[in-house]
Amino acid sequence: MTDAPTITLIGGSGRSGTTLLRRLLGRHEAVCESPEWRVPVDPGGLVDFYTGEMGAWSPLLFDARLQALRRLLQAVSAKPGWLHWYRRALHASGLAKVRGRNLDVAYGQMVVTRFCPNFEELTQQLLTRLEAFRYHAVWAGSSFLDDDLLAFGGPFDESELRGLLGGFFRGVVSSATAHAGAQHYIEKNTWYPLVFDRFLELVPEARLVVIRRDPRDVVCSLMEQRWAPSELDAAAYYYNKLDQRWTYVRKQLTTDVYLEVEYEELVENPEIVLASIGEFASIPIAQGPYGLSTKSIGRWRNNLTPTQIERLGTLLAVDKE
Repeated sequence: MTDAPTITLIGGSGRSGTTLLRRLLGRHEAVCESPEWRVPVDPGGLVDFYTGEMGAWSPLLFDARLQALRRLLQAVSAKPGWLHWYRRALHASGLAKVRGRNLDVAYGQMVVTRFCPNFEELTQQLLTRLEAFRYHAVWAGSSFLDDDLLAFGGPFDESELRGLLGGFFRGVVSSATAHAGAQHYIEKNTWYPLVFDRFLELVPEARLVVIRRDPRDVVCSLMEQRWAPSELDAAAYYYNKLDQRWTYVRKQLTTDVYLEVEYEELVENPEIVLASIGEFASIPIAQGPYGLSTKSIGRWRNNLTPTQIERLGTLLAVDKE
């Protein structure tokens, strides 16, 4: 019987170097570099379902949560249809948003089955185990367009629910690593540090690497992303709240389950930083050269005006250089 794959998760504040770190760790042939498949941390996903069920339960809350989980699992495994390609064409033409509406297809090109061949089978097994039965009924929040078939399940024993959700995640990991011919699994998602205390309850063997970066560079980059605030004060507030949440979560953890690394040190001394990650997570590291550039370090000096630099230093409580 072969050993179970190691599980190493990568997270940060967003725009902190998580994608770069995933690429570097995924260079070794024994490592399966998973795409960002979102189900563990997104709304309706594993952590969301788990914390909701453990916090409050009613038949209608369960049905709403299960439907949200089902929709997410189906969305990330669906193959792109004509609507996806039509909207991609709108992106290319610059018409991706109309009157504030986002025209993207949700999880458009995720197609988890490309790296986890039996994802749909694992999904069906999980949903079947969570649901006790279905019954025809409506509730006060139903509309005439809603199906009158509701799902019933729970309330769950905590260890039982951990086993079901954690077992599903491990099933995806095992399928992905077997498909890739690898023994180690890595996955990056910006939000893992924000929920890792709860995720660890589902998958205690997981390890987390958090990559940190000069917050001024992070805020400059966040302002250019469509999923983050574009105004300086709001982007700084956004970053501060992410950092505060990770500080809180970190206090709930033992030091053997997470490792913090610095983006600047990674690009300047990749061999040293990657070796420390390899030792921490028990994963092999491919040898260089790594071809890294330091040009993104200190971008805030060029991207911001002197007034903005002064303001940002105040908002982030960092020394003004």
